[in-house]
Amino acid sequence: MKNNILKIIIITLTLNSAAGFGWWWLYNQIKKESKNIGVLNNDVATADAKQRNIKTLEQTLKSIEEKKLKIDSSFTDEKGIVRFIENIEELAAFSGVNLEISSASLPLKTEEGGPSFNLIINGGFGRLFKFFSLLEKTNYQVKIDEASFGFSEEKSWGANIKLRFLSYRF
Repeated sequence: MKNNILKIIIITLTLNSAAGFGWWWLYNQIKKESKNIGVLNNDVATADAKQRNIKTLEQTLKSIEEKKLKIDSSFTDEKGIVRFIENIEELAAFSGVNLEISSASLPLKTEEGGPSFNLIINGGFGRLFKFFSLLEKTNYQVKIDEASFGFSEEKSWGANIKLRFLSYRF
């Protein structure tokens, strides 16, 4: 009988030890998975924040798209120079002055600014003033490097202008 009691005690201790070890192992697994869940929750929260930021950025870009197009239309490259010249000619016709583009040159370095044009303009003083006012209000950024005005014998005003086209995209 002592052997049976000893066997029962040993079996009970063995089962209790196995159950204790099982609970300890299960507790560690749950703890490990809990850490993994915390990391995954952080990853999900970060991804969610990124998605919200992307959506906000897309909405912001859509809201300023029209303004961006307007600004981009003010800048041009060598393909758009003809359009710029045509615009200057339209301004001259609208203001009633005679315009002659005597020369045009592209800069060798970007530091020099955009292309320059030598313009000869003839007409009444008011018409010249109107031309310059319209030129100033165009979408393009231009700079008058040199200008000389004179009154001719035909009783009309003339101007020789060196115009630099600054909104040129290199």
